[in-house]
Amino acid sequence: ANNRTLSKPMMTNSLVGGSYTIVSGPATITAAGELTTTGSGAITIRYTHPGSGSTSCPNKKDTTINTVAAPSPTASASPNPVCNGSNTTLTAMGGTSYSWSTGQSTASFTTNPTVNTAYTVTVLDANQCTVSNTFTVTVTPLPIVSPFTLADVCAPSGGGSASITGPALIGSQTGLWSVVSPAGSYTFGSASSGTTTVSTVVPSTNYILRWTVTENGCSSSSISTLKVNEQTFMQAGKDDTICQGSTAILNGTFTSPTQPTAVNWSIPGSAPFAFNFSTTVSPTVNIDYVITGSLGGCTSKDTMTVRIINKPDAVSEATACLTATEDIEATYPISTSIGNNDNLSPTIKGGVTYAIVSVKNGTASI
Repeated sequence: ANNRTLSKPMMTNSLVGGSYTIVSGPATITAAGELTTTGSGAITIRYTHPGSGSTSCPNKKDTTINTVAAPSPTASASPNPVCNGSNTTLTAMGGTSYSWSTGQSTASFTTNPTVNTAYTVTVLDANQCTVSNTFTVTVTPLPIVSPFTLADVCAPSGGGSASITGPALIGSQTGLWSVVSPAGSYTFGSASSGTTTVSTVVPSTNYILRWTVTENGCSSSSISTLKVNEQTFMQAGKDDTICQGSTAILNGTFTSPTQPTAVNWSIPGSAPFAFNFSTTVSPTVNIDYVITGSLGGCTSKDTMTVRIINKPDAVSEATACLTATEDIEATYPISTSIGNNDNLSPTIKGGVTYAIVSVKNGTASI
């Protein structure tokens, strides 16, 4: 409905008084002439003046006007609500021209509100009728994701998995891990858990990981770099048994492609006493020896045991030291008996008893 106040008709002898009425048509009017249309079509309005006893002027006048339906515009935003920092598109329809409270004059435009904002659009139609429409765009704040640091990890040369931990989730928040770089195929133990594993990662590579948190349909993220170092693998060698007063040679080795940059031997609970792969020891009791190797922040340890057999006395322990044992490795062709002229590694020596402990391929007897 539209309102309009009518001016009273001009009369030769202007007299005080008079009022308006609706003869026909979709409208209402006050006596003072405030017209309210309730639809479209022809409206006949009558102005009546009481006149005076001596005047010969007519005391009423009819006027007909045509009304048309006002425009019925629609206006909206998509999306609405919108995440803070994201764009939303405002669109109005139902007219021939548009005027927005923000100054735009197109039917549709894109904006980026940072707080809840009311927008008004005034629509003009072909009949030069105008209607305004107001609506509000709601802005949803983004979840806060704190910066975080991933600890360096160690992995075998062929690759392995790494444990990672991101900022804790709060309330209804959900999280998701992803690898930003380098490009590749990765597997997470649970991509939605703050603490999980990622594989496969290989040494000498820096991985950029992203932890994305979503709340109320809006997301934000934080990234961190995962540094992967090569894991070294140390071997202390086989256990050994020696007679009391004898020495044992400790020979450590490594199986990783890159040699450790630092090596030491130690006794559990004590400081290192040797700093190379091979060293000689003279234990007096059964004792464990630990070899430790370090490479790029990664450490590996292995343990071997040296057992002591007391020297025999001439009366009752004539053969005690002969019970000392040591594991050795020997190789020979499969399905071939060991003869007197066969060369084994190590060489079989006389005066020593040998027994087959294990066979890798085939069968063997001695």
